[in-house]
Amino acid sequence: MPRIAPITGKDDVPAEHHDVVDDVLSVFGRVRGPFSVLLHSPKLASKMLQLVKFNRGETIVEPPLRSIAILAAVREREAAYVWSAQVGAARQAGLREEVIDLLREKGDVGALPEEDERDIVTYVRQLARDNRVDYPVFNRLNERLIQMYESEDPSVTTQDTPLYRALAAAIARRDPDAVVAPILVPYGTDSNKFRPRGVKSYGIMPAIYTTEIAASMHGDAERFPAGEMGKAIRVLYEALRETAAAR
Repeated sequence: MPRIAPITGKDDVPAEHHDVVDDVLSVFGRVRGPFSVLLHSPKLASKMLQLVKFNRGETIVEPPLRSIAILAAVREREAAYVWSAQVGAARQAGLREEVIDLLREKGDVGALPEEDERDIVTYVRQLARDNRVDYPVFNRLNERLIQMYESEDPSVTTQDTPLYRALAAAIARRDPDAVVAPILVPYGTDSNKFRPRGVKSYGIMPAIYTTEIAASMHGDAERFPAGEMGKAIRVLYEALRETAAAR
């Protein structure tokens, strides 16, 4: 018997939060799984549900490919309940039965006809089993994601530029194991003003620093490791010199 009684419907929630229950019902059809507990805090449940909606229908990844990632991860974790909850959604998203069967059996990804499908399953399996992903797999998926993102938002700066390639090469010379890839940062930069005007812009920090230092950025106690400053300047200098020489 659970220590905290699960929420099953509106009768278990104060009237002022019935709209949150309605929102959950509109997504899942009934109150189940994590939301039977999350609804003990309706405000938290409401915020979590927005993430569910985004992941289900608002990302730039096509629904069948998104379903492959979900089912592959669920199968790696042997999560039978989540599999049963997600496999129906995968079918509704248009995922083929042979792909579902292969994921269920943890079959050979080589049997999948599409490169994106193979790479997604390989990515999930490597991450789940080895806590790392091979560079070729990461790079192919990353490039594919950037292509989809650029097609949706023309203000996004492409990676296919001499400057980006020069930056990646300069970083690789310093640290051959580094992965140069876009990331989302929780603050704005001057590039937000340049990109909508067609100016190719990259925010880059070619330095090695701790998570503590990263968390201090754009804060009152912002710091930067002095020993990395010279190396960062060198990377930027080499990238700009190489780009200018190619013109």
